[in-house]
Amino acid sequence: MSFTQRDYHWFQLINQLGNSLPALNPNMRLLASYAEYVFYLGIVIICD
Repeated sequence: MSFTQRDYHWFQLINQLGNSLPALNPNMRLLASYAEYVFYLGIVIICD
């Protein structure tokens, strides 16, 4: 399985999860809005 196929597979799984668990949608929107800050926070936590 190539990287592109694996990436698309994960994309489909996450989208289907959003359909089956609608309570996750606001959380995912929040993470998408602040993705840059979540990324930097992860770097700080890992490097600390």
